[in-house]
Formats: sequence, structure tokens, C-alpha cells
Amino acid sequence: KFLGVYQMSSRDFDGVDDLITAGSNAVLNAVTSVFTVLAWVMMDSASINQAITCKGDEDDTNNPFSYYLRINSNNRIHFRTRDIGGNGDDVIGGTTLSAGVWYFVGGQRVTLGAASRNFVFLNGRTDGLTGPPNNVLRSTAAENQLIGCRRAVNSNTNFFNGKISHLHIYNTLIVSSLQTQIMRIPASIQSSLVGYWPLWGGSPEGDYSGYRNNGVVSGTTVSPDNPGVNQMFIAQQPVGEYAF
Repeated sequence: KFLGVYQMSSRDFDGVDDLITAGSNAVLNAVTSVFTVLAWVMMDSASINQAITCKGDEDDTNNPFSYYLRINSNNRIHFRTRDIGGNGDDVIGGTTLSAGVWYFVGGQRVTLGAASRNFVFLNGRTDGLTGPPNNVLRSTAAENQLIGCRRAVNSNTNFFNGKISHLHIYNTLIVSSLQTQIMRIPASIQSSLVGYWPLWGGSPEGDYSGYRNNGVVSGTTVSPDNPGVNQMFIAQQPVGEYAF
């Protein structure tokens, strides 16, 4: 079932301890070789490391680590992955972002032979790439998908200070032309969408991918600020399972 919904808000994270915990559904754990993470963000403060989302704990001894997407202290998009061999792959964008401005940012991992790369994207265009990455990513079955921070050595860190809206996770490659479409009409590409959080102020924060990775809210508030995209997005809701 497809619904048209109007969104005039976002989630505001305080940069101290606000986060949303979206669980460890099997479809999120399967994001290991080819995947794309996309979101609208606006920083309130710049020049700090602030994570948009992560899967896994960056602690080589005790926990598997898969990936995070953040804005680093140089105000650039930073996408980091770690594979089953313990190898880290980092790509950092070339554009310096400013506080108080909405950006559509993304990270992508492609493990397809000679075409293998890690990418970051800004407003639907490639902003940086590296590669080829080494192997498929580690399994993170025991680790939650976090929104608004990342995990390192069994604790949360790099809390986001600003607004996040329309977080998407696709278990496939999303090319620039499709990213531009998603930027303008969020969730308008449904194929291989395994997580989609509009972040409009629900409790829990609903996942509209159809997989029910609903997020437990901790501290974050609702903001009237929004990225100014076409206010109508397309969302998938399994009939008879849940409604918000």
C-alpha cells in the first residue's frame, strides 16, 4: 500500500546524548557488500565530528563494525566501512559544509570486482570516492542501527548537533540520477529500500520501508525546520500490520 504524506518537520539532535535506536532487523544486518545510505541534514554547529547513522561498534576486540556516515570535524562528509578482515575503508568528501544549511548527503559501498568503490555524495552528485574496498563487511547481527551518533568501544559518541530528515538505507547501488529523484521526492524509489525514517516526530519513529525497523527515541525533539523538498513523499505501509 502506498500513501501520500505531508511532512513539515524534522528531528533535532542536541549533540550531547540525543539518539534514535532502530534495532537490528535481518534486512539491516544483510547490508554488507552493495548498499547506499542517504539523508537530509542541517548542522547547528560545525567543526565537530557528528554522526548521522551507524551500524556496529568500532571495537575490533569485542564487536563487529560495519559502517558509519558522519560529518567530520573539517565539515566534510565522511563514510567509513570495516570488512570481515578488519580492513577499514574511508572516503571523505571534497566540499566543506556550513552550519544552518540543508544538505542531501550519502555514503555508498560497491563491492563488484573492478568497479568496487566507496563513495560519498552531496546533493545527488559524487563528492568523493576511494577504492577498491577489500572484502564484504562484517556481520552486525547483534548491533543496533543508530541515528544521530555512532558506536566506538562500547559507548556512543560523535552525537549529531542539528537536524536530520528522510534517512534512507538501500541494499543496492543508487546512481546519481536516482539520488536526485529521492532528494526531491523521498522514498520514491521503493526497490531494495530496507530502512526509511522520515523523522517527523513519531514515538516510536516509524520505519516506512515496510520492515518495521521502528526507532526508539532518546531525547531528540521535533523541529519545524525541514529541507524544503516536495512536501509529499511516497511511503510503503504493510496493510494490517501497523499505522502511525
